[in-house]
Formats: sequence, structure tokens, C-alpha cells
Amino acid sequence: MVIGATGFVGRHVVRELLLRGHEVVVVSRNREQASSVFGKHVYVMAYDAFVTAQVAPKDITVIVNLAGESLNASRWTRKRKIRIMQSRLATTEALSHFIAAQKTKPRVLIQASAVGYYGVSTTATFTEDSASVGNDFLASVAKAWEERTQAVQSQGVRVVLARFGVVLGADGGALEKMMLPYRLHVGGKIGSGTQFVSWIHMDDVIGMIMWSMSVEDVFGPVNMTALEPVTMDRFGQVLAHEMKRKHWASVPSIVLRLFMGEMADMVLLGQRVLPDKAIKHGYTFLFPDLQSALSQLIHPNSK
Repeated sequence: MVIGATGFVGRHVVRELLLRGHEVVVVSRNREQASSVFGKHVYVMAYDAFVTAQVAPKDITVIVNLAGESLNASRWTRKRKIRIMQSRLATTEALSHFIAAQKTKPRVLIQASAVGYYGVSTTATFTEDSASVGNDFLASVAKAWEERTQAVQSQGVRVVLARFGVVLGADGGALEKMMLPYRLHVGGKIGSGTQFVSWIHMDDVIGMIMWSMSVEDVFGPVNMTALEPVTMDRFGQVLAHEMKRKHWASVPSIVLRLFMGEMADMVLLGQRVLPDKAIKHGYTFLFPDLQSALSQLIHPNSK
């Protein structure tokens, strides 16, 4: 079962599961949209039926919960922040009730979270063993989101908290926005440029989700980030090189804050996060360094 299946990561998760021969149930608020995206290859369960804890159409062995209102759709007004928080908490609470209603419990829940859990720092390095130092909005969302899975854990379900870094993909997400200034020949340093970007290629996100499903001794927080976090300035330099553009302009922090408000923190503040648990449990990264990741995404047909 995949919740949030029509989102940026969700679409890739469903397609990979289908390629691997799994039967997939998708929970969606808009059954027509989900059916148009995935066709007849998946069973679409209405969100209302899911919330009322109805019995699933078939035994569910794995659940991937990616549901939540987009963080970067628009400025973070007070109302939007409430929606961002509640969209995550309400679905995760409903998930606990849904699982309780099933005679056969799933083996594992892969629950989306984010590296924002750790808070921000220009000097610290965070692993899964690190405590959160954050009291900002993103940290509060991630912490509350993860806490809601305790009711699922109490039912004997293995829970993996997928703390996503900045997911780089060719069909949406952050990379499109990061490439735009370079296409306009005004790309360059954002803010101080010393803030860290803990990134990950979409193929490794999907790989780590599939890996988490099958490795029984992986549970709790898992940093879904690449092996080599980089500074924002270094990210821009590599991006410019791959796009054959100059990395020369500078966007002061005050300008971003003027246009984006508090949401600018996602770009101006960062954290250096390492995927210790994946390393210790033997996950092999497809794109361990930024240049190989951006090269594949920007020049997919190059050998």
C-alpha cells in the first residue's frame, strides 16, 4: 500500500513496485487522478474508506506513507503551516487505526520524515543517533510526524522513519527550481553558500525504500541522504559545470526572505547529514557523489 502515491516520490515508488511484480494498493483522495496516473495496474482505495478503517481489499504486507501537503507550494502563512502539519498528522493517525482494523498486520511501515528533524547547523554532522537541536517549523513538523508512528509500533509493526534529504529527480522536485537561475544565466551563490545540502538521487531514494522493506533488522530513523553532503556553493558549482553555465551571481539572504518569507530557511539554512545506518547495514549507493548524480539527471542519454 502506498499513501501519497501521486506525489514526486510516490509515483516512482509505485512504478518500482510494479516493475518488481508486486500488487499495489494506492490510497488517494482523488481516485480518478490516481487511476489516470497508474491506469489499471493498481487498486485505488478511496481516502475516506481508509480513514474509516475499512478492511483492505487484500492483505497488506508493506505500507509506504508519503502523504502530506507540499512544503514548497507557496509561502508559509499561518494557515498553510497548519495545513502542512495537520495533513501529515491526520493521515498518520488514520493509518494507525487502519492497521488496527486489519486481521493480518503489515510487516513494515516506511514512514516519510525529513532531515529537517535535526534542526540546522553550519558546523555539526548529524547521524541517526543524533538528537534534534531544532526548534524551527520544519523540525517541529518532522518530530510530530514521527511521534505519531508510535501507535503503529505498539501493534508490532516494524517502522522505518525515512528522513529524506533534498531529493534530486529529473521530473520535478527541487532540482527544477535550482536549475532555473542557471538557465537564465544568473546562477550563483545563495546566501552565505556555506550551508550544507544533504541531497540524494531519486534512484537511491527508491533503492533505499526497497532495501528498507526487505532488511528485517533495519528500523527506526534511516537517513535517506547521499554519502557526500556538499555546501550550497559547491552544489551550484557542480550544477553549473553540468549545465555548461557560469556560477557567478549572488543572491543575498535578505532577498530570498523578502520573496519567500520563513520558507527561505529551506534554502538558506542546512545541515550535514550522513546515512550511517545505510552504510552499516550494507546499502550500496547508485550515486554516491554529486557530480555523478547531476550528470545522470541532466544528461540521461550520455554514456
